[in-house]
Amino acid sequence: MQSDNALTKLVPGLAEAFGNALGSLVGQDVVVAGRDSVRELDAAALRSELATGHVLVRGAIEQESAGQHVMLAIAKVDAVTLSAYLMMSPEEVVVEKRASTTCAAEDLSAFGEFGNVLWPLATGTIKEVDSAAGVRPHDHGLVESSDDQASFFAVDRYVVVDLELRIGEHEPSTALLILEPDTAIAWNGGVPLGGSQGAAVDGDEPEEPEEIPQAPICGTLSAFAVGADVQATLRTCCRRVGLELRRHSRNDIPNPSAHRGKIVVIEIPVGEERRYDWAKRIKQHHRDIPVVLLIHEPSRPRVLQGFVTEADVILGWPSPERQLSDKLRPLLESITANDPVS
Repeated sequence: MQSDNALTKLVPGLAEAFGNALGSLVGQDVVVAGRDSVRELDAAALRSELATGHVLVRGAIEQESAGQHVMLAIAKVDAVTLSAYLMMSPEEVVVEKRASTTCAAEDLSAFGEFGNVLWPLATGTIKEVDSAAGVRPHDHGLVESSDDQASFFAVDRYVVVDLELRIGEHEPSTALLILEPDTAIAWNGGVPLGGSQGAAVDGDEPEEPEEIPQAPICGTLSAFAVGADVQATLRTCCRRVGLELRRHSRNDIPNPSAHRGKIVVIEIPVGEERRYDWAKRIKQHHRDIPVVLLIHEPSRPRVLQGFVTEADVILGWPSPERQLSDKLRPLLESITANDPVS
């Protein structure tokens, strides 16, 4: 029997297999790496996280775990990038697709090809810890709201492995390996996983802010946040990315002119839809101000309201700190490149 961290030891091999499979298909250098983060999430929290826009590539478990599934979730911006390279699109088309992040029917159909290569390559690595296991390609689907692809989520809880995905010279993003609990236990050598919702398992506790090196401060983040969990996550993000955090009270309304040269993060709890108007007003007055929306219960109508504001980033809440940091980093780079007047 494997030790109780067999699953975390399996991740590097799986990540390498995923990178090799995707790279061989698209003719680009694709690097997938584990982030030493294994979490347990209930289905609602997972679907909320995926509602920011992901393509799911699902595999079916064979042999002893027949009837279960494993999924790889790829952010929509990287999904359209992979699809464009698979269709041998010129680089300018790839850039356009990444900017629009519109996942057309031909983009989505490409993931049938990806699944046909991903899971057979991954099976060899999986058999190192679960010799009876095998994974065959099953299906794929696009998730843009917490209501999409309901049939993909057949159990109440999931084990989620955070991965970093980098395609060529493009910005890295967070991909998710999603396991049903029985599969996770099997791949962990038969040892049950510990942990709770949103927490790391097998002793890998989430990093405390003081454990993360303080990046050099290169900009400012104005936070119009309500929940203590959001504020704590933003504090960690700022430390990791290199931002000064400026908090605003619940009743503060952002003045667009006061936030030029800053990143503005607006949390939108249920029942506080007026905050969408705050974001829309900022973009109407100063389109160069990056705006991030953190939307609670991101149903399709609530996410569509976010799109209407023309916010730069829309995430469902809760979101992993690493995912939010990944979104903030290019926004900071755009501000420093433009060298605005603060």
